[in-house]
Amino acid sequence: AAPALAEDLPPLPKAYADEVRNLAVKARDSLFDQVQPTLQSRKQGVARQRMQQNEKQVELLLKKYVEKYMLPESAAALDKTLTTHPIFAKLNSVVTTLTSATPEDAGSTKFAYDRIKDFKEILSLVDNTPKTEA
Repeated sequence: AAPALAEDLPPLPKAYADEVRNLAVKARDSLFDQVQPTLQSRKQGVARQRMQQNEKQVELLLKKYVEKYMLPESAAALDKTLTTHPIFAKLNSVVTTLTSATPEDAGSTKFAYDRIKDFKEILSLVDNTPKTEA
């Protein structure tokens, strides 16, 4: 199915939208770092250290997201307007793909670029979807 236009989507709670945006930006950037070769060898040590820190941060954000929104006991307490929202479904799908990836998948450039594309779509939708304060 073609991606929904953000203007046509129901509003998202601002707190959730902020969490999604933070996770998507960090995950996208971390994946991009993995596929982008380091151009200056002198800075490689620093770049590698930064990349590892970013990966750890993304792992933590993914873990928190799964615990807060995807585990059956936490998902049961969520508002139906959130759990039926297309952005919620899309992000949950991407998170599931990431967290269940084999080491071969995770090391694949195509896999990384596909996830970068997913996170860019999610960011575009989140940025253009109306927000509620609730």
